Parts: sequence; C-alpha cells; structure tokens
Amino acid sequence: MIYDLFDYANYSKPNTIIKHKKSIISHHAGFLKIENDPIIDRVSAGMLIKFSDLLPNYPYKLSIEAELVSGDQAFVFIESATTRLVPRTWLFDLNKLQRYEIPFQLNTPEDIRIGVLFCNKGMKYIIHITEFNLN
Repeated sequence: MIYDLFDYANYSKPNTIIKHKKSIISHHAGFLKIENDPIIDRVSAGMLIKFSDLLPNYPYKLSIEAELVSGDQAFVFIESATTRLVPRTWLFDLNKLQRYEIPFQLNTPEDIRIGVLFCNKGMKYIIHITEFNLN
C-alpha cells in the first residue's frame, strides 16, 4: 500500500490533506468529515491529497468508500496539472454508502492530486470518508 488516509503516521509526510476551496475537515472515529464552508460558497470545495512520487506506466488503484450525508453529489478527482486521469463520473450520491476501486496510471512523471470534491454550490455539503487507500 502506498497511502492510507487513516494511517496517521502519514500526516508527517508530504502527502497531507489539502482543504480545497476552504473546506472544513475534521477527524472522527472511523471517518474523515469534509464539509463546505457556507460563508465561502464555491463550486468544487472538498479535499485533495498531492502525490509527487508516483511512477509513470505503473497501474495504481484508489480504493475509496464514503457516504454523502448532505448535498446532491460529490465526485472522485484524480488529475495532474494538465490531465484528468479518470473521468469525473465516480459519484457519491446522497445517503448512500458507496465504495469504488478506481484504476489509473500516469503517462508521464508528474504531480497528481487525488480527492473528493463537491459538485455544486448554494447548498450545504457534508461527506464522511471511511476508506481512502492508494495501492
């Protein structure tokens, strides 16, 4: 395993959680809670983790499980600065615990960001992430 969000030893490494568009992130027993800030209402708030040490032409797999408890939808984001490595079709729907195993690979050596972002603005979003592993 390359990365496990719930292995707290990872927080001293460079792959720390980025609060995208000033989202609010809190740790709870068994899950990570991400919510948008209602004062700073922006499209695509959420969380990201930056990886700079992944190899090109190597098969990776993100295992992620989450439940959207408020809002309409959220999506899994796996992108470099120039390329979407997976389509934004891996969606989390309201009040459903959903689990995905998403394969991807890089074509060139570059930094990538992996995370979960909310689809819209103008509403309160909350998602509970219960698994986030990169293999």
